[in-house]
Amino acid sequence: MGRMQEFAPVTKQQALLRQKNQCASCGEKISHLGQIGRKSHKYGEGAHAHHVRHVQQGGTNAVFNCVILCEACHYSVHEGGHYRNKAIRANSSDYPHYDG
Repeated sequence: MGRMQEFAPVTKQQALLRQKNQCASCGEKISHLGQIGRKSHKYGEGAHAHHVRHVQQGGTNAVFNCVILCEACHYSVHEGGHYRNKAIRANSSDYPHYDG
């Protein structure tokens, strides 16, 4: 792991399995993590791991704090949620497909 804020590969895989291979936000099918999943994604998007609660706000790199999102939903969480202002205080319940 390069940065302390990154999830271990096994953690990302566990989160994707918990979510039953779907985006935690929109529910779109995600067959593989990263860019490799683009081929099978309905809209040609890769998948990204995201901290439910950011490390700078006390979040950890544990699987319960990890959600897998398609690129559009990940962008929405960061830019649409005014992430740069650190206004987001999320919970797993904010992701309708957290448990698949």
